[in-house]
Amino acid sequence: MDYYKKYIKYKNKYIELNNKIIGGKMDIIIKDDILIVNFKSNNKLMNKTLDEISNKYEGKIMTNRLGHNFPSSFIPKDHILFPYKDKCKYVLGITSQTTLPHELLHAKFFLDKNYHDQQCTIWKSYKQETRDKITIFLKKLGYSDNIIIDEYQAYKNTEKENFFGFKLV
Repeated sequence: MDYYKKYIKYKNKYIELNNKIIGGKMDIIIKDDILIVNFKSNNKLMNKTLDEISNKYEGKIMTNRLGHNFPSSFIPKDHILFPYKDKCKYVLGITSQTTLPHELLHAKFFLDKNYHDQQCTIWKSYKQETRDKITIFLKKLGYSDNIIIDEYQAYKNTEKENFFGFKLV
């Protein structure tokens, strides 16, 4: 039991040390199995820290992301967030609260089966032509096929009605 306490103490110190190494320029909270890393308006640091992981999960979409989201299983052993890997199921990277609703919808899509199924049902209810237009739009942004419905639902629920270039009905 003493070894376990020492391990936890060491792990917590390691996490604190990592926060200091990157200049204390991020806040980390875990809530409802979601690790939220707020880089406090530092887009460059956020993208430098998370781009490689997001690219593996979502595809290489852009050089200056406004937010990041991925399952914690994608965190590699040598990453600064690795100590959190088993403490959460999903990771969000943000630089301000404005992108948080969009990123939280990705976590909800991944973690909440009922919500996931509901959004897939809505997606399937659209005509094929509508789904194709949305897919083409999202693929132009660089999103891979495996996350199209996830991106669709996050944008649909946080952006203007005509975000995809037309009003969804």
